[in-house]
Amino acid sequence: MEFNRLGSTGLQVSRICLGTMSFGNSEEWMVEIDKAKPIVKRALDLGVNFFDTANVYSDGRSEEIVGELLKDHRDSVVIASKVRLSTGEGPNKEGLSRYHIIDQARKSLKRLKTDKIDLYQTHRWDYSTPIEETLVAAKLKNRKCPRCGSVMAFHGGTAQRWVCGSCSFTDYGQK
Repeated sequence: MEFNRLGSTGLQVSRICLGTMSFGNSEEWMVEIDKAKPIVKRALDLGVNFFDTANVYSDGRSEEIVGELLKDHRDSVVIASKVRLSTGEGPNKEGLSRYHIIDQARKSLKRLKTDKIDLYQTHRWDYSTPIEETLVAAKLKNRKCPRCGSVMAFHGGTAQRWVCGSCSFTDYGQK
């Protein structure tokens, strides 16, 4: 397996990342843990160390499956997750507000059975939240949030660069 550096994080990640949107049970095309296990095992056997999920994939079930299947490999894998999309009814259940980012990071950490998310990404941009609020939350998260664990790197995801200039922050400095 070939590896590349992940931005300015210092992390080396496999050139292939296993996306896990299909892990869960909220759609008939999704696979539960029994069928996901051989997929993850094969990826690990091939040297894949980069796994991507999101808080909304199968209402969080994807993160639970990823956490369970990677718990014995946590020190040798890089886990990415995402935040932004709706997690329920109400005004604080979606978006990139400081509240939603921190709340969802805490819940993702619990589902993933880990104390850190290596790469936390915005799933989509949130035009209704001031960019400064999102970036303040990103900076706060990168400095360890005592109530919710730690996010090692935050990335603006699919946001166009003109929206936020450069909205990637890591523990190793600002980009």
